[in-house]
Amino acid sequence: MPLLDFVDSVATLRVIAPSVYLRRRLRHTVSMSERISTPFSFAEVKPYEVVDSLAELHGPEHGVLSLPVELAWGGRTEFDLDDDYDRTAAYKIVLEEGTNRQLRELVSGRLLAAIWSQMRPARPVRALWEQHFPELRAAA
Repeated sequence: MPLLDFVDSVATLRVIAPSVYLRRRLRHTVSMSERISTPFSFAEVKPYEVVDSLAELHGPEHGVLSLPVELAWGGRTEFDLDDDYDRTAAYKIVLEEGTNRQLRELVSGRLLAAIWSQMRPARPVRALWEQHFPELRAAA
């Protein structure tokens, strides 16, 4: 019977066989240090879409924006574009979840540039859009 099957706790292992305990601990430490390069969250590996030009974004600027369920799957689907909170919440959802077609139909390029400094999309989304559109970075 292997020693690790016999021992009922790590504390017991430390007393009975300190060299086995240290090897297990070192193996764990090494694997943890290797994980530093792995993504922290799904947002860091998810592919995001971005349009070629802000002029392509012809979404509405006023009124109620109804998002399709595949974008607003969290429950709420209607957002008032005349309300600061609703506007940034809706744009965050579309930028993080939308396809190029949905971006063009639901987001206004002019309005996006105006509210960019107020928005807090996922870091990879923000970096992607600011890389494609330096004017957004300047606005922030």
